[in-house]
Amino acid sequence: MRNLFFRALIALSIVVALTACGDNNVAPTAPPPLAPTTRATSVSATRAPAQPTNATIPTIPPSRKTNNAQTNVCPFTGLPLSPSALSAQGEAGVNLAARRPLLIKIGNSPPERPQAGLAQADIVVEHLTEGAITRYAALFYCNDANEIGPIRSARLIDLELVPMFGAIFAHVGGSEPVRQMIAASEIAQADFDDYGRAPIFREITERKRPFNRYTSTQEMYALAAQKNLLTGAQIASLNFNAAVPSGGRAANQATIPYRKNLSDAIFVYDAQRQVYVRSIGASPHLDAVSKQPLTAANVLVLHATHETTDIIEDSLGSRSIKITLTGSGKATLLRDGQAFDVTWTRNDPHTFFELTTANGAPIAFKPGNIWIQVAPPEMQVTIQ
Repeated sequence: MRNLFFRALIALSIVVALTACGDNNVAPTAPPPLAPTTRATSVSATRAPAQPTNATIPTIPPSRKTNNAQTNVCPFTGLPLSPSALSAQGEAGVNLAARRPLLIKIGNSPPERPQAGLAQADIVVEHLTEGAITRYAALFYCNDANEIGPIRSARLIDLELVPMFGAIFAHVGGSEPVRQMIAASEIAQADFDDYGRAPIFREITERKRPFNRYTSTQEMYALAAQKNLLTGAQIASLNFNAAVPSGGRAANQATIPYRKNLSDAIFVYDAQRQVYVRSIGASPHLDAVSKQPLTAANVLVLHATHETTDIIEDSLGSRSIKITLTGSGKATLLRDGQAFDVTWTRNDPHTFFELTTANGAPIAFKPGNIWIQVAPPEMQVTIQ
């Protein structure tokens, strides 16, 4: 009888743990398959302490092209820094070595919309999670945002994105295997994880948990200073050029069909403003503060291998997706109302993607913000 009691107690504990990890927050239906060609992959997680000790903050190899410590141009947008970003050095510009990029995880299930802070991000990466819902990794460096959120949990792709930018990583937990992998990785010392500790992000009253964790760039940098993390990571400038490249084709609208009526990303070109206006399905994707639709100067649709792993993400048994952002693959760059077919290459985990045309020539972004839409190779993206 005693053994039966303990077995029941253990089974109940497992159910509670799985439920606590779940964060799709949509109707409890079984998630659809990611794609017909997706295969299950085992991802092992090396057990490590939640707060690793004696680790060093990763440094970027000195061979990388880096910004000067003082500059008036943002390395991630190619735009002049706004007056509010300038330091007491006046016209000399902000000392970018005194701050470090922030990569903040933001949710995109229906209860999490509209989000705050995406409009101020230099780069936003959208990617699939379990159940074909998407999530954002928003990079902040050259602009400040007074409200950022809702902040959500980490995914496997963040193990590639954080080193790419040398960033401080902000999220609210994650499945236990993913948290263990983060703790055992080079990004551990700059990992701001709100899960299971005294809250390090604000909880707003307008939304219920788990959709109520918010922060700002000011709060993030204050916390980073307390933790002595503002080491001034060396940052590679991305390739920007205002001149429109040759060889493009008309691209007035692009549709990335992550999941119909739930998370399809649509970008429509506004020729007057010379930006792509973003929608989720038929609804404009609004910023929570300005109430205006989000826009992008550049949209990079990047096809990368997606593999379903054995990591359980929620109480429905949904499994985590491993997205490989090293090696090479196909991509399409949308800028100035045109689409350019390119190849992406990334062999160093601390570098951004190299984008080249069919003849091997590099292609430049338009100065402005960048949305990166990560999609499986088999996903049928529509550009017209």
